Amino acid sequence: MSRVNLFASADDLRQDFLRTRALPSRDILEPDLLARIDGILEQGGWSQDGVDNLLFRKAEDPPRAGGVISLMLCRPELLRWVEAVTGCDRLERASGRVIQIEPNASAGLDWHSDMREPARRIGITINLGKAAYEGGKFELRVRDGEVLAEHRHVEQGSALLFAVGRDLQHRLLPITAGGPRQVYTGWFYGKDPR
Repeated sequence: MSRVNLFASADDLRQDFLRTRALPSRDILEPDLLARIDGILEQGGWSQDGVDNLLFRKAEDPPRAGGVISLMLCRPELLRWVEAVTGCDRLERASGRVIQIEPNASAGLDWHSDMREPARRIGITINLGKAAYEGGKFELRVRDGEVLAEHRHVEQGSALLFAVGRDLQHRLLPITAGGPRQVYTGWFYGKDPR
């Protein structure tokens, strides 16, 4: 997958997204905002956030940088652009947090769907770390089927939008060296179907 200008014409990007169900970008955060978020993270704390077999995962605590990013992602013009690119129904909000994963060759995040909350429509990860790491490839597939997209964050500030749904699963392969991998991970939400 090639990286795109996040605010390029939605029409130009929609076919790529519909084919792979994912869209990488390198410019979702302006350099000044990225620098401020970096400063918040340097002064902030982390708490253990073990999920599945990711025992080396921590969450920002308190979630200051994650809160700033979530607020930024709720801008109406960005929500309308994400709708246009992905073809999803009306998005109402975005929410997420900053996660940090230390290297451990035996700890990855297995295939899952992110549908614990039925209103989730689109997932997003934004690389916030400055340190290079090995491993940590993201894969998206049709449930129990072919891999549609693969992505590994390399540049600080790079982002990945990806579809979530009951028919899709994704995983994160282990971080094997370097790092840590530090990302904002979140979702764009539509109306709750319940």
